[in-house]
Amino acid sequence: YGTIFRLSPDGVYTVLRHLSYATDGTNPRGHLVQAKDGNFYGMTYGGGPNGTGTIFRITPAGTFTVIKSFNKTTDGGNSYGSLTEGKDGLLYGMTYPGGSFGYGTIFKITTSGTYTVIRHLNSASDGAYPQGDLIQASDGNFYGVCYSGGSNGNGTIFKLTPAGAYTVLRHLSASLDGGNPFGNLYQHTDGFLYGMNRTGGAKTSGTAYRISTSGAFTLLHSFVPETEGATPNGGFVRGSDGNLYGFTSSGGSTGGGVAIKMNTSGAVTILTSFDGSIKGNAPYETLIKGRDSAYYGTVSNGGLYGYGAIIKICGGTTTPVYSFNRNADGGTP
Repeated sequence: YGTIFRLSPDGVYTVLRHLSYATDGTNPRGHLVQAKDGNFYGMTYGGGPNGTGTIFRITPAGTFTVIKSFNKTTDGGNSYGSLTEGKDGLLYGMTYPGGSFGYGTIFKITTSGTYTVIRHLNSASDGAYPQGDLIQASDGNFYGVCYSGGSNGNGTIFKLTPAGAYTVLRHLSASLDGGNPFGNLYQHTDGFLYGMNRTGGAKTSGTAYRISTSGAFTLLHSFVPETEGATPNGGFVRGSDGNLYGFTSSGGSTGGGVAIKMNTSGAVTILTSFDGSIKGNAPYETLIKGRDSAYYGTVSNGGLYGYGAIIKICGGTTTPVYSFNRNADGGTP
């Protein structure tokens, strides 16, 4: 049912928790966040006492505690995303389905487990089925995306104040904007929020865009599936050069997805194409920038054993750092 692990900079891999269906929850689909208390927090997609996922805390030493078991009807459940620590010290997140209308929820939770639903999503007006993370922008508000719903059925981009006021900034149109976002927004130093859509655009293979905090939307790039890949399943991270780095999860010259960089005008450069063997393929989630200024990420299959890998991108070279051996390590990150 999945694992929680740590990996040292020199490649030493340690499993901290082999997840148990009934008690821990199963199949986590987001990443961990380290809160101000020094502990890590995350969510599982399924399992737990109610079968629809959990929110947990794990210490750096590996002590694991479930702080919330989702009740799908009242809380939402089956989260695809990750938690975000707000400036108030609370953890904010989203669930994929459930809640009063069945289309997901936005919530906050204390590190001790007090849980509050901020918004029960209503598909036509709000968007539906969020599959990513919230970010808290420099204005103090939270921003995120819904995978579907909205007035065009292709998802929404929204703003949420800490007090709970919800505003749709953009009802996405697949043909004009791209649609079905699966990931998170990133606020650049220019104040704009940058993101990617899985579908739509000129080649129907996904798009990259920016949007202001007041809702001014600009389509920056439509992905070319044969070279740049298609269906991005994550967000951007900013490099020290001011460019944005990210993944597409399929397509490209070898068919397994592509790592890209994009400038703020939308010009895309291919960093590497995933080949399904040593480097793996089908990258999901978002790259992170290490303290060594290299970029690290995961691919969901391929690698030495076929169950995915952790990769490092530095100086134009992509290196597998670790290949998952499913029975021992877990797999399909």
